[in-house]
Amino acid sequence: MEKVRNRSDVPLIPTEFSAFEKSWLRASFELRCLTGSFARTTKRFEKQANQISSTVGDCDYDLMGFEPKIPRLMGLRHESRSWTIFMIIEHLRLHTDFVLKCIQSLIVNDELKAPTPQLKYFVPEDVGAESLDRFQDSVWQYIGFANNLAESGQHRQATGSIRHPLLGRLDIKRLHAYGCFHLSIHHWQIQKVIATEGVV
Repeated sequence: MEKVRNRSDVPLIPTEFSAFEKSWLRASFELRCLTGSFARTTKRFEKQANQISSTVGDCDYDLMGFEPKIPRLMGLRHESRSWTIFMIIEHLRLHTDFVLKCIQSLIVNDELKAPTPQLKYFVPEDVGAESLDRFQDSVWQYIGFANNLAESGQHRQATGSIRHPLLGRLDIKRLHAYGCFHLSIHHWQIQKVIATEGVV
């Protein structure tokens, strides 16, 4: 059964993020936004999701459920150091669904329906192999939706945005880039877990 923490004490921006780290994240994200059209970002998203699936597919099953002890990585909260690979994958599914709902709301120019970015809603618990299928389903739903937007040109017509506490205002194009950027950070985390704990 899916369980997600709903803690009110989790800050929007992790307190452990230094000024340098925040600047690095903003600069890295802005570079992503400047170097890709909506369609190109979709291809990047698909490539990144496939790389994650390939990386996880090479893992020993027991390793994916093992609670690691890795250093805190840039762009990640201290708490996520102990996430299993299954938990990371579930987190990516939750976040991808969040980005999809935000874009769907902005497409119909209804910012009020867009969920608010809050870290407390994306913290997974007690998940296992079922997270892998959920992630794949979420990713393909998102990619299909993004491809349809690119073909129809709808993404150019929406004018709304949501506010991210670290990255500022995110319109549809920037939200799309944000989803891709988020995948890349957690792929790095998965690779670190494998490098630290070993792989069969």
